[in-house]
Amino acid sequence: MLQLRSWGPQGALSTIYWTRKPLGAPSSTLFGTFLLDPNLARVFDVKNTGYDAPTLLQRIIPGGPALADRPSSFQALVDSSASPIQKAFTNGVEVTVVP
Repeated sequence: MLQLRSWGPQGALSTIYWTRKPLGAPSSTLFGTFLLDPNLARVFDVKNTGYDAPTLLQRIIPGGPALADRPSSFQALVDSSASPIQKAFTNGVEVTVVP
């Protein structure tokens, strides 16, 4: 089970991006550092955040050899009042399914 949690101001949006590649070379953007390959990154999901309790996104990772030892990377763009342009990238996370 893959679990991703989002915190932030109540009702703020968190756009989660992903690739089927390891985290890449950092690229500078208006929203901070983006760690995914911008040519391959796709929207995984968009969630509202919760302040007191995180918003939980869960996905079942299917079994099978096709995913074994293949990394996937995730990073979110979140609404952030601390950012001068009201949005910022989170830390990137890399996940590898092992048999």
